[in-house]
Amino acid sequence: MTSWYGGRLNSGEETTTTYTIENPNKYPIDVTIKPHTLSLIERLQISGVTEPFLHDTVLNEPETYRPNYIKLADIPAEHRISNGTIIHPDSSLMILNLHFPFDVFMNQTDTTYADDLKISSLYVYDWEDKNTDDEISSDELSMVSRAGSWGTVQEIRISDPLEKFENEPVIGVYPVPTIFSFWKGNTNQNSTSMDYTLSTSYYQNVLWDDITVSGALVDDELTIFANDFTDLQATLSVPSDKQTGVYQGFLSFEGKYHKIN
Repeated sequence: MTSWYGGRLNSGEETTTTYTIENPNKYPIDVTIKPHTLSLIERLQISGVTEPFLHDTVLNEPETYRPNYIKLADIPAEHRISNGTIIHPDSSLMILNLHFPFDVFMNQTDTTYADDLKISSLYVYDWEDKNTDDEISSDELSMVSRAGSWGTVQEIRISDPLEKFENEPVIGVYPVPTIFSFWKGNTNQNSTSMDYTLSTSYYQNVLWDDITVSGALVDDELTIFANDFTDLQATLSVPSDKQTGVYQGFLSFEGKYHKIN
């Protein structure tokens, strides 16, 4: 994978780079080249309050606690009105963000800065309700991903989310049971609940009209002969009505047997 930084461009400006595709094989190969970017198609959001010290029905042991579970299906979503699927059917990327207000994360009345911190981690599970009791237990969960940091935001990114779940997606918000100090670590003092905002954003892979590719292409396809190479130019043009911001995307190179971005 080769990255390309287009630079700082104003409206109406453009920049061009050159890619070289080499074919070391003894036969010609065909490569399809398309510019892509990610477009936000739906964003869900809920607010809640963590509940620490919850016990699991299976791992019901002292000082062993479970996350607060949130079924993704319980978060209202517009796309379910038309097709009923839990995950947006057109999504190529799902991003989960867990946000805590700063004054909830850090006790600012403490005389020592960052000496009183409350932390929560973010998990995503694939849940199979094996006993059909509609209750989540640890022996029914398979972890898909996790995010954990000492801060006010936890984020998980899952590409092609429809392929990552065989059963029902469940989000876990795990409130760490004790307060931590940046300087001393675990204070062994019991933590308390935290206000949070949880968002789920779905992105779709779409063609990026701001990039054009030129070269010996026929219907976005390029033929590279045996033991040969071919150059092509990619031009990024900024439309006159484009707002200031950071824009990024991908050039996909797809052959018969593999694909890279």
